[in-house]
Amino acid sequence: MHAIAQILSQALTNLGVQLPPWALPAVAIAVFVALLPRLSDNMRSGEACRAVARSRVADGEARAALDARALTLVEGKAAGLVAVAHAALDANRRDLAAEAVARLRRTGQEAAALRRLEAALAPRSPMLRPTADEELVVIEQYRSTGARVLAAEHLAAARARWPADARFAAFDAEPSGGGGGAV
Repeated sequence: MHAIAQILSQALTNLGVQLPPWALPAVAIAVFVALLPRLSDNMRSGEACRAVARSRVADGEARAALDARALTLVEGKAAGLVAVAHAALDANRRDLAAEAVARLRRTGQEAAALRRLEAALAPRSPMLRPTADEELVVIEQYRSTGARVLAAEHLAAARARWPADARFAAFDAEPSGGGGGAV
């Protein structure tokens, strides 16, 4: 710290500015005090993001309490709401991300981040939806790795989207995978 003070003092002397010995520490303290609210906001945002991460594995009331805590910690702070929304999307918590985005919209700040988050939360365009062949591959991969719940969800969605496609019926006949040669 003393070396930094000497360097700054020497730089100011080279610029022709003479400060009394007590001025440099006083300026450093004033800068720290001025930045303290930002540091506090940043710490709250970090704590809120950790609450979001913990809520990923919580259920019921515990999850609701962690969500409420995360949103309360960053209430009215645009940067904190952006951080919570990103953390929620990373944790696959679209409901919490949507709430953070709604609160961010009410602040009227961070327009660019708001547009990005709204785009991330928007339903996928029909042009980006997978084809029947791609969906068959995904379902086969889920079943082969033991992710039966995900496979069942994708299979139900695929049957609703392509009711006439007989390849999806082949999954009922095969108990442990394989979808009838979709590769």
